[in-house]
Amino acid sequence: MSEAYPLLTEENVWYWYWGCDPLRSGHDIAKEVGCYFQKVYVFMKNHDIPIRSYSEAGKAMFEDPKKHQAYLKARMSPEYLQKQSESHKALWKDSELRAQRSRLLKGLFEKVLTDVQKVILYSLKDKKRKFVRELVVETSLDNSTLYRNLVILRNRGLVSSVKKNDEKGQMKRKYNRFWILERGLEVLHYNQNNEPFEFDALVTKVKSAPKNLELVESNKRFLGKNQKILLKILSDGNYYFVKELYHLTHLKIIGKSLCALYNRGYVGRTRQIDPTATGNNKKAYKYYLNESGADLIKDI
Repeated sequence: MSEAYPLLTEENVWYWYWGCDPLRSGHDIAKEVGCYFQKVYVFMKNHDIPIRSYSEAGKAMFEDPKKHQAYLKARMSPEYLQKQSESHKALWKDSELRAQRSRLLKGLFEKVLTDVQKVILYSLKDKKRKFVRELVVETSLDNSTLYRNLVILRNRGLVSSVKKNDEKGQMKRKYNRFWILERGLEVLHYNQNNEPFEFDALVTKVKSAPKNLELVESNKRFLGKNQKILLKILSDGNYYFVKELYHLTHLKIIGKSLCALYNRGYVGRTRQIDPTATGNNKKAYKYYLNESGADLIKDI
């Protein structure tokens, strides 16, 4: 407690900042106590009272109806809109200022990570080179999700990769092996300092994150142009080898499209002997339309 500000006590600040509903900000507490807001934050640091992050402070403001309405009113006021208009005009007229703003925003966005990317960089922070298979074991996350985010991190220059033979994998062939770069460590430390997180808690948060069911259902029924062509051909009820479908359609990536349809459960396949094959192994897959694909073909 300060002699000049008797209401500025540890108990009061804890309650106002973290206990009451709605939560109060440092500025609100300063008005209540009768001091400058800087003194409140210094008091909180000296007494080890945690301070909300920028995002948490924004959420707390939007949860308070009075503050939210005041914020919207201020943003829609003619004075504010006039200032915004003048600042935008100045920005577009000054090329140096515009370039400086662009560099600033680029630097900020380069440091932003999703929860999955934080998990990946945390797993790679020991600087060991790891296959996606090994990261799946460490994080228990989906293989495709990990690989997609690893590619994004590689494109951003935070991780690197090299093709290596995976002797412990199910198929003895080359896979990408990833490791973290110094830039990746810097971005990871930046995120940890701004919003500290624990690895296990973050993994649990990612795994329990709700999915957009409408988007998932729409993606399930989405078909590419090549997939629609193949389904229309297979709708006659016949079985076709890949080679036969290629001669009918002349599509270059027909194999990938057929695999995608098979993985999504729209077509089936059976292994048969191809009499036109010239190699020793004349067995190949013959594809046909199954019930799921027949239901889907009606909407095309």
